[in-house]
Amino acid sequence: AVLDSYLAGTDAGVETYPMDDGIVDRDELAETVDEDCVMIYAENPTVRGAIEEGLGGIGDLADDHDALFCLGSDPVALSLLEEPASAGADVVIGDAALGLGAADGMGLGLFATREDFLRQVPGRLVGAGEDSEGRRAYTLTLQTREQHIRRERATSNICTNQAWVALRAAMHVAWLGPHGLTDLAKESVIRANEVAERLDAVDGVTAPVHDRHHFREVVARTDREASALKADLEAEGYAIHAIDDHLVQVCVTETNADQ
Repeated sequence: AVLDSYLAGTDAGVETYPMDDGIVDRDELAETVDEDCVMIYAENPTVRGAIEEGLGGIGDLADDHDALFCLGSDPVALSLLEEPASAGADVVIGDAALGLGAADGMGLGLFATREDFLRQVPGRLVGAGEDSEGRRAYTLTLQTREQHIRRERATSNICTNQAWVALRAAMHVAWLGPHGLTDLAKESVIRANEVAERLDAVDGVTAPVHDRHHFREVVARTDREASALKADLEAEGYAIHAIDDHLVQVCVTETNADQ
């Protein structure tokens, strides 16, 4: 939906590929990509909570067609997963505002790119350096991208300030300590496996549907109508996602108690 909005009014379009097994169907993706493709977007973990094990192949496919490879990921999961650059990613995006409860849509987007594209990066960039007395200091950098210099050709546009969300996230990471994100990631993997085992032990439920490693989220198949199950659980204070008539998706984090 985001890409569709950005591409509205242009000659570009978005084509999707199937993920019936929880990860990218690389054969179907290869058939979709042609000389007109300008970018391939994939996620790890995927939208179904599965760990994508073929990122390198997706990166190679993008290179073969002179297309960019954009990877969407989770900052906690990245403490365990392979580095995006090693899989051939040109751009990496993510969201670090999960659980902050920020009102009115404020978020904390993460964005990284290869140095080749640094001059095309949107938004203002703050660099760290030293002042005349050797103290750490911060300054806006690469300002030739900005409106006060490039005018209508600028790639950096004035936008709302999300510093409050960024500060909250920075405080959390500092509180977690040097190994905190890795510990959280391991906890999310363990809890996802545990909830899958417990769901699978319930009559009429099969979990996980996808025979993959999972991070934080698991898809389960239920004999009951998914929408009815969702309504019953939400009435008890539990949030789940109904994918179709008999598939539901559940999420667990370090904030969930064992019981």
